[in-house]
Amino acid sequence: MIENVDGEYILIGPLNSSSLLEVEPCDPPTWMESSLDKLRNLGICVLFGTWLIDEGVPVVLLDIHQSKFDVIYALNYIKEEYHIPLRCDEDECRDAIKFGYLVFLFLKTVRSFILM
Repeated sequence: MIENVDGEYILIGPLNSSSLLEVEPCDPPTWMESSLDKLRNLGICVLFGTWLIDEGVPVVLLDIHQSKFDVIYALNYIKEEYHIPLRCDEDECRDAIKFGYLVFLFLKTVRSFILM
């Protein structure tokens, strides 16, 4: 797959104790620095690095537990923007909503800096 996309991709995943063992932190590409700084200023814990597998795949890891926003905010956003009411009574559901919302914020931020 790596040869097919010629290195033009980044994996996005959750930041947790096991991912810290599998990723070597490094400086992000210059086009991404401002986006990651903006996320950090919003209170989102984010790490850029390379995955310690063959080829050193670039990864962005988002911490759903340390990020300073409540899952209620994400649920309200989804309800208001897309008219989808969601109930999250389980930790796994809340974690999935938080991670999805963090990915949304990351992509939105990167897009805004690319279009500038």
